[in-house]
Amino acid sequence: MKSGNHDTRRSGARASGRQLGRCLAGVALTALAAGSLPGTANAQEEGEEAQASDKPILVTGTRIRGIDPTGSNVIAIGNDEFDNSLIISAQDLVNQIPQNEGAGFNEATFAQVFVGANTTRAGSVNLRGVGNSATLMLLDGHRIVPSGTGSTLSDPSDIPISATQRVEVIADGASAIYGADAVAGVYNVILRRDLDGVEAKAVYGFADDMDQWSVAIAGGQVWSTGQVMLAYEHMERSSLSGFDRSFYKSDNTPEGGTDYSSVQCNPGTLNVNGQSYPIPAGGNVTPADLVAGAPNRCDLTSYNDLLPNQNRESLAMTFEQDFTDWLQLSLAGIYSHRTFDGDFTTQGPSRTEQTLVIGAANPYLVLPAGVTPMGPVTVDYSFLPEYGALTYSGYNKRYEIIGGFNISLPSDWKVWLGGVYGYGHAFQTQPNYSRSAAGAALNTPDPAAAFNPFGGNSTDLIDGIYSDVFAPYGTNKIRVFELRGDGPLFEMPAGTARMAVGYEFAKNSFFGGSLLGSAANPSTNPSYIDRKVHSVFSEIYLPLVDSDGFGTLDLSAALRYDDYSDFGSTTNPKVGLTYEPTDGLTFNASYGTSFRAPQLDLLPIRKQVALISSGTRLDPTRGNVQVPTISIIAGNPDLEPEEATTWSFGATWEPASVPGLRANINYFSLKYTNQITSINNDPSVLARRSEYGDLITEYPTGISGAGVLALPEVQALIAEGVLPAFSPAGTYFYVIDGRAYNLGASKAEGLDFDLSYNMDLGSGNLTTRVNGSYFLTYKTRRTDVSPTLDQLNTLSFPMRFKARGTLFWSTDKYDLGAYASFTNAYQNPVSSNITDVSAHLTFDLHAATHLDLGGIETTLAVDARNVFDKDPPFVDVDGGYDPYQASAVGRLVTVSLSTKF
Repeated sequence: MKSGNHDTRRSGARASGRQLGRCLAGVALTALAAGSLPGTANAQEEGEEAQASDKPILVTGTRIRGIDPTGSNVIAIGNDEFDNSLIISAQDLVNQIPQNEGAGFNEATFAQVFVGANTTRAGSVNLRGVGNSATLMLLDGHRIVPSGTGSTLSDPSDIPISATQRVEVIADGASAIYGADAVAGVYNVILRRDLDGVEAKAVYGFADDMDQWSVAIAGGQVWSTGQVMLAYEHMERSSLSGFDRSFYKSDNTPEGGTDYSSVQCNPGTLNVNGQSYPIPAGGNVTPADLVAGAPNRCDLTSYNDLLPNQNRESLAMTFEQDFTDWLQLSLAGIYSHRTFDGDFTTQGPSRTEQTLVIGAANPYLVLPAGVTPMGPVTVDYSFLPEYGALTYSGYNKRYEIIGGFNISLPSDWKVWLGGVYGYGHAFQTQPNYSRSAAGAALNTPDPAAAFNPFGGNSTDLIDGIYSDVFAPYGTNKIRVFELRGDGPLFEMPAGTARMAVGYEFAKNSFFGGSLLGSAANPSTNPSYIDRKVHSVFSEIYLPLVDSDGFGTLDLSAALRYDDYSDFGSTTNPKVGLTYEPTDGLTFNASYGTSFRAPQLDLLPIRKQVALISSGTRLDPTRGNVQVPTISIIAGNPDLEPEEATTWSFGATWEPASVPGLRANINYFSLKYTNQITSINNDPSVLARRSEYGDLITEYPTGISGAGVLALPEVQALIAEGVLPAFSPAGTYFYVIDGRAYNLGASKAEGLDFDLSYNMDLGSGNLTTRVNGSYFLTYKTRRTDVSPTLDQLNTLSFPMRFKARGTLFWSTDKYDLGAYASFTNAYQNPVSSNITDVSAHLTFDLHAATHLDLGGIETTLAVDARNVFDKDPPFVDVDGGYDPYQASAVGRLVTVSLSTKF
């Protein structure tokens, strides 16, 4: 049995770690002040070395070598920038991109408003805020296998930062280039192929009540006909308990907000004939002690871990070898294994809070004086003091191999013949309430085996009640065959026309389910589904004009045809224009269509999560209180692909008269239709009943658990062998159809901006930069019959304005950086008490010294994220803050030591 108290041993270990970290920080600051130490070359030389290669570079957003994507902006972050701010993992890098919206999966979130559950606590990329599944993640321009128990997520942190040459982001539709899922854009991780030597880095970081550390080593060799690179990283981070953050709670009444605390407590509340009788503390309850009144309430949120304990091992490699002057072998691969565990009170079907139905034969049953039951007697009860918080644990592993041949043909044409194989497997397990064991204990007349709802139960009895298990699992595989070529077509007055053509065959498969029931003999509901896609594509680049009077005008056009084994076919074009009227001034514009096929785990009728789920929802028609509800969750084989149309245009100015100045502004428009969504994850679902039509059914006087199982939609699923044969205890007032449907539509418009000035001051280099995103509109329509709503600046949707400012000073010896991250104020429609959420501004600091220790280039750095330890803004929701927009960690200080030799 677990203790219900906070784990003081874990806190003690964290405290020791913080003391060590502060000692290391002191040593580092001393070294930073030692100006007499010899310096090393600037870290930017590595990026310049990469650019010095004479090989044509293939940039994200085009399949044609040696050109930039016409009409689209590429956000590129090079390896030399990773050490200039606190980037420990690839997810840290994602979070610093303003075009990435917080309203997506991260390791602090379990569910989100779009679709799905993040049971393995993975990270994600969510460009434009339309859902993490609408951003395509690539590795060296190739698709990457999903991770997690579903088929939605591609966690960027599975790729070692030490193995990454650069990250390129296209926040623009790119299905004509890369196929499905590139609706909002592409996040492409490019591995290192120019490392010649060995690099190593160790990082230790600490915040209040948590710490983390990582070590990384990468080695490579470059020779005249090839290269090899191997990289390894190990990361560990302790969990962050809800007890350790005072803002994390359910009862928000001290701030003027809503009381979201539970009515299932310990002592609990007896319910007889529709009347509540709060049970007094003490255990020895008499009939006279039970007086009708409001139920007991308790704040149980702190028992949840805000962040899980995480351990990650990751590997990456690249290899190239020229066999002849026309044939080259190219290989790349990654491997990642991540384990995690944490505490919770409610997750999926597992709950520490229950409504117990007490049989008349129970020897411990005490009824209020003078009360005769007219129906079932129930107790709203919490097992936390007796069992402690529930603990989930699991792992996620995946690997991917990319391999093939680059073949040089006459007339500067090159052909890639190769493929991809990717494998991902995830498993997560947690204890579950055994209804059979609880039912037996609640109904037996034997005092030695009976459960006492007034307290004093044995350890063995409680352990038996939580002897069931819930364990979702999933395996994803991808197999891709690729044949493509690119090269010049013909000469034009303004330059050489170039073209890329190709064919791809992809097979994606998903096998998943869940173990549910007795830990010794659980039931399972596995499902397997696969999808085959044949694709052909072409892209042409035409330099239309190049004259002194007019400037240059370039056109690109791409077309892709995909034939699906389960959805028919789709054709998607993209057109781009780049116009440079004079040196330093460039205009760009693009238009295209995109699509996303339904993720595989949403299609089988047997979905790998709890298929009937009970809980509470805030009901504005019943005094804005939490009311019991039932959600039906299952797959939907009738889902159709999502579709999108994207526009963008903008300008970049780099005046020759002001060297180092760069200004960019870009307008974007995204219209997303036939969106797959589940209303189950909408926190304000009951306030929007008019929008959801028959997906929500109200029962004004309540419906019992047996009545839920008798519902036609539930009976149809039972006939498929899907739902477990148990009846949820208690009375429920709403039944929510939480299956995925093609319900939604979104329209997003806004501006991206990036202003930077790089000044060489002789004694050093000073860089100032402000970049961000400003939404003009973000509108959604939940269903075909619901109104179009402006959701901009509201909880679980994109913010109007996000920006990051940089001030960075570098010399041969020192680096000093200051960063500011800003998110504007927004609205919380879930609350009727406090609807405003304050703006959030945090500051980061970076300091480093470059040393030459006997020919070994060494950098010692200290970083502080959220240096003023600012709490997240208060949000009147259960938990008191918004994990999609703000971190619960607070000030995180790290000390790092890196070497190159």
